[in-house]
Amino acid sequence: MLMPAVLPQATLLQSLPARASIGRSLSKRARIKTDYSHTRMLAESYKDYLRFLEKSPRLQIFQKVLVIIIGLMLIAGGGSTALFYWRYQKEQPIRLENSYLEIAGSGFFSAQQSVNDLLAGFQVAGTKTDIVNDLKEASASSSGFFVLADQLDRTIASIESAGENVSFQKNQLRQTQTPSRFTDLNNRLLSFYDKSIGVFDSLKSRHQFAKEFLLSAGPNFYLQVLSDEALWQTGKNEEIIAYFENIKTEANDSLRKLSELEPPEDFKGQFQTQVSYMELLVKMADNIISILSQQEDLNVENATQLEKAYQVLIGARRENEIFREELISARSELFSPEGNLLQFGPLRIDENTLTSDLENINIQRKQVKTYKLPVFLQKLTTH
Repeated sequence: MLMPAVLPQATLLQSLPARASIGRSLSKRARIKTDYSHTRMLAESYKDYLRFLEKSPRLQIFQKVLVIIIGLMLIAGGGSTALFYWRYQKEQPIRLENSYLEIAGSGFFSAQQSVNDLLAGFQVAGTKTDIVNDLKEASASSSGFFVLADQLDRTIASIESAGENVSFQKNQLRQTQTPSRFTDLNNRLLSFYDKSIGVFDSLKSRHQFAKEFLLSAGPNFYLQVLSDEALWQTGKNEEIIAYFENIKTEANDSLRKLSELEPPEDFKGQFQTQVSYMELLVKMADNIISILSQQEDLNVENATQLEKAYQVLIGARRENEIFREELISARSELFSPEGNLLQFGPLRIDENTLTSDLENINIQRKQVKTYKLPVFLQKLTTH
């Protein structure tokens, strides 16, 4: 077997510098070759780009036109936005005035409608009350009482509803920004609302007392009827005595309840008339009971105790007729549209003036114009 020749160590050491020099030369050539390749690639890419431009002149023109169009659209859009903002700021006072008038006008007419609805309710209640007041039978007294009590409840509820609506409109107007040119109108509207609330409070207090007054008097004495006429036809003294003893007890109980009330000034006349009627009942009942409790006169030519007692009833009826007419008139006035309209009398002048002013302002007020883009921009933005 042949063995590889082994070079001496000195020979190896002498060959190392030569090899290193050869390696550096090869590395330098490789870098030069790489740079050349890269440069050549860039040159080729640029040549390709130039050839592309030479082949596509129309595309270049289209790009320029597109850039110009986009620029014009941006300029027009910016100008339109600026113009819109300028017009919006310019018309802001008009917009504020229109908003105020919408709130003020709708609130005022809503409050006005509440008053009209309330007066219409008085008309219905007054008609029902007049029908009941025309009845004369004692049996109808309790039904008339409950008709009036129901109407009082309905009327009080209507007054409360109207008052709440007016208070709401007043508070809403207070929270609304008032343009300077409408300051006087705003103050007059608020004053109208305050006066209306005062009238509603007065009406509510009046009808609440009327209800307390009615309940204290009781259902059996609503029609101011002194007696049940059919009872006298029976000719039974004991039954008549029992009837008037019951009337006397109920009348005294009603007088006690009435004494606990403090009538307002406009109710004092009606209140005193009701008290006088009840006192007449008690006095008449005492006399009838006393007469019927006595023995019959043996002289047949003299009137019987029943006839004497009936004469007491007839005399009391003449006196009671005055009381009855006064009380019927007072009840009719309580629900009378004309009578209640007087409560709103001071408001009617203000109401008519405000209605006229609001109508004139609405006719003359300016409408905010809606800004529109130019026609050519509308076409551009829609395509």
